[in-house]
Amino acid sequence: VLYISLHCNDAFPPNEGHPKDSGKDKGLGFNVNIGWLNFVDPPAVDADYINAFHHVVLPMAYEFNPEFVLVCAGFDAAEGDRIGWGKLTACAYSQMTHMLLPLANGRVLEVLEVRIS
Repeated sequence: VLYISLHCNDAFPPNEGHPKDSGKDKGLGFNVNIGWLNFVDPPAVDADYINAFHHVVLPMAYEFNPEFVLVCAGFDAAEGDRIGWGKLTACAYSQMTHMLLPLANGRVLEVLEVRIS
């Protein structure tokens, strides 16, 4: 299993979800955290996520060569989210989905994460 998370570092419990958290034992290197700070001004935008996809997510995913891709999509980073911190547009979410489709012969499933507060 390869797990890649793009998120706001401040949204995780202390000491979790940081780039240094890369798995352990046989899973070392298969847990990848790409995080932005919540208080960064301006917040993460489309180009930040697309850049992360091009330079980290896709190269790692293609090297891993998955049989199936599961995306747990949260929308806290979406532009207009009342509680979230990001400025991602629907176009960016769509573009990231399209970039994943060549993986696993198109076997890509996206599910909505739900924020519990």
